[in-house]
Amino acid sequence: MNSFRAYLAARRIAKNPAGEITQQLRDDPEMEKIESWPQLRAYIYRKAHADKISNTLAAAEPVWKGYRAFVLKYRRTR
Repeated sequence: MNSFRAYLAARRIAKNPAGEITQQLRDDPEMEKIESWPQLRAYIYRKAHADKISNTLAAAEPVWKGYRAFVLKYRRTR
C-alpha cells in the first residue's frame, strides 16, 4: 500500500479537520491519482469552495505529511 488513495482508505477518521478532509477525499470517486503535495493542492483548489480553501489546505497538510511518513517508513522496511 503506497498510493495516496490506499493510505486514505486505511487512515483512521478522527473527529477533527484532518479527519473530515480524509473522509471527503476517500469518498470522492473523481479524485485522481495524487502523487505530490502540489497535485493535492491543485485538486483542493479545483474542488473546495473559495472561502474554505485555506482551511481545507490546513486540514490536508497533516494528512499528506502522514502519508509521506508512511511511504518513507515503508521504503526503509523493504
